[in-house]
Amino acid sequence: MPESADFANAVQAVIVLNLIEGRIFNISVAPLELAFLVRRGTANTYGGIFYYNNLDDISGHVNQVGTTGVSDNRLAVRFRNKLALFLSTPLSAFSQFVFTETCSLGTDSVPDDPPPVDNAGQWLTWRTIDNRVVGKDVWQRKEAEVRDLTPPSPPSNLTSMTRWLQPAIRNSTSLQVRFLKSYLNAGRFVDTPDASLAPFTMRAFSGNSGQASATSNFAGGVTYQIDLDSRRTFTFSFGFGTSAPDSFKAGVALSDNPQTGFAAASDSGGVAQSDQYRALDDSGKPVLLIIRVTAVASQRPNFVIEEVRYYDA
Repeated sequence: MPESADFANAVQAVIVLNLIEGRIFNISVAPLELAFLVRRGTANTYGGIFYYNNLDDISGHVNQVGTTGVSDNRLAVRFRNKLALFLSTPLSAFSQFVFTETCSLGTDSVPDDPPPVDNAGQWLTWRTIDNRVVGKDVWQRKEAEVRDLTPPSPPSNLTSMTRWLQPAIRNSTSLQVRFLKSYLNAGRFVDTPDASLAPFTMRAFSGNSGQASATSNFAGGVTYQIDLDSRRTFTFSFGFGTSAPDSFKAGVALSDNPQTGFAAASDSGGVAQSDQYRALDDSGKPVLLIIRVTAVASQRPNFVIEEVRYYDA
């Protein structure tokens, strides 16, 4: 009985590896939006079949070891505890697999039963987005420009009250960010949040206690959404607050409820990130993309929306 018979499900997949050394770069399982990542780079690429039983056992940031070998004239990658199995399409004279610079089969040979090689990596879930993002050089330059932007000076009608805040929101991504809704636990807005933030821009909103009482506060949350493409969105909420002199809170939550963002606010701030997405940039280069949102607490809180990118070497 073939070892693939131990698995209930099978889908197409692609492996990138150094075949001579048995070193895996990655295995991409596009139908499941799943990838086994060992290291970045490119080498020999083969199609095949990925076998599995329970996707919950392998999806997400799960550390695993994939061991390379040979099975019935096919490249095999076996995962411990029989969580999964990859088998390449049949390779002619597989035991003679030394490759030339053009990646064709050579004539030199390795042992018929090559020793197994363990490859420690992570199973990562990812999503493919249709829209292209700006190229690497533009992204790096624009991100640095947004980082250096200075928020506007707080106006007197804001600072005249006992408690006030002026959060700055930096959109360091190449994506449009839309404001959805807000929640106030205390106080009032002086300058309301903008309806949207264009790529690589900074905007500020502000608010205060609305009265001169020493016990009055300004606190709440705001929710934003990024339309990654026609199918996928990323939604998050920032929270903010001031409850005592020189005591400020900020936070972020992956929620479409601004009250959840408010509940996440603390004096230490917060950070959250999206799933991993695969996209192409303007030059056609594939990129692994994560949206990271960060909140830093102060009287002028710093809320940052940024792209974390990984390019193949």
